[in-house]
Amino acid sequence: MKLMKHPPSSENWTQLSVTLLRSFATVYSEMSVTRAAVTLDVPQSTLGTSIARLREIYQDPLFVPGGGRLEPTVKAHEIAPTILEVLARLEQSSFPRAHFQPGQVSTLVRVAMVDLVQSRLLPRLTELLACEAPQVRLSVTNFVAESVEHDLASRMLDLAVASTALTLRNVRYSQLFRERFTCVLRVGHPLAQKKWTLKQFASLQHIQVSPVGSIFVSMMDRVLAKHDVKRHIHHFVPTYDLAAKIVGRSDCVALMPIWMAESMSADDDILITKAPPLTLTDVPVIQMWHERSQTDPFHRWFRQKLSQVARDVREQ
Repeated sequence: MKLMKHPPSSENWTQLSVTLLRSFATVYSEMSVTRAAVTLDVPQSTLGTSIARLREIYQDPLFVPGGGRLEPTVKAHEIAPTILEVLARLEQSSFPRAHFQPGQVSTLVRVAMVDLVQSRLLPRLTELLACEAPQVRLSVTNFVAESVEHDLASRMLDLAVASTALTLRNVRYSQLFRERFTCVLRVGHPLAQKKWTLKQFASLQHIQVSPVGSIFVSMMDRVLAKHDVKRHIHHFVPTYDLAAKIVGRSDCVALMPIWMAESMSADDDILITKAPPLTLTDVPVIQMWHERSQTDPFHRWFRQKLSQVARDVREQ
């Protein structure tokens, strides 16, 4: 048996194909080209051509006659485990999605969420995961608009939940719900029990919840701009909880989701809710994920469960 000698190349593996790998694995198992051709249901000449191609790629005979059968060479024994594993993984990757069982998945899901969503969705989501996918763990971070596209693309994030519309490359979206907002003040605020005008409201010291600091422009600012009014933002803070604590000890006012404002005023007798003197549009809360995760069975299941949790908390 004569091999055509070619200079060794690190690129030889790129010439491999599933057909060549299956040819090797079957001959390795049957130790016969004749039996292997029957197993693969191909002509012996076709299988012989594949083995010849493999010998050129690996620069080794791979199989030699011995005792009435083909004996694998040392090189064949060396590469066999890798080839057999690759074929097994390729076969598994083609299994129907019906085989997916969330209870058997063990993984870490990295999610970025805006502050207003974290306390509303996470307790119920973790409860659901404990029941249906107990080996799934969450790593939750604050949502940062400037880096979310990169983080989804680089797999630093699996999912992101935002309260602002973004147009990102290779990213898909679905709306979880729409959030309504109102104001919170301390009980003894001078305007707590009075009807306030747009001018009075804008002149107050406002607390703006913003994870990115003073560069943030809120829904309130956009609406006020349409009335040719500008408010005074006294403090920028990263969370609604901190905003509520400052409001309770000052004459500041803060805008926050209605469900959160009502919950805080019910638990703390120093806060009250008060509708702003202008109409605000509801804010869409959106989940977003990278295109590559669109058809992944676990990722699709996780997105559906997050949507289910969003429906549950909205109906409470």
